[in-house]
Amino acid sequence: LIPHDFSLTIVNDFKKKEFVATSLRLDKLISVMFGLSRAKAMDAIHMGSVKVNHKVIEQTDYLCNNNDIISFRRHGRVKLQVTARTTKAGNYIVEGLFYL
Repeated sequence: LIPHDFSLTIVNDFKKKEFVATSLRLDKLISVMFGLSRAKAMDAIHMGSVKVNHKVIEQTDYLCNNNDIISFRRHGRVKLQVTARTTKAGNYIVEGLFYL
């Protein structure tokens, strides 16, 4: 029996990394965050190995949003955090919170 005052708290541990991305397209973010060429990132997306917010996405030009969770089969899961900062060239500075 579980007591009535029992509460369950879920705590996620993250490892934060910063990246510079030219756009928030899914193929570009996979390439930058997981250290792959864009061609390999596109192949993985087309094969159904990438999910955004727990849904398989097969469009390489899918635009990600702040706080999206990107799962890449056999590579890990990361929560995207779009910062308000940009580079001089106008590129996005994004943070990836990698689940441990």
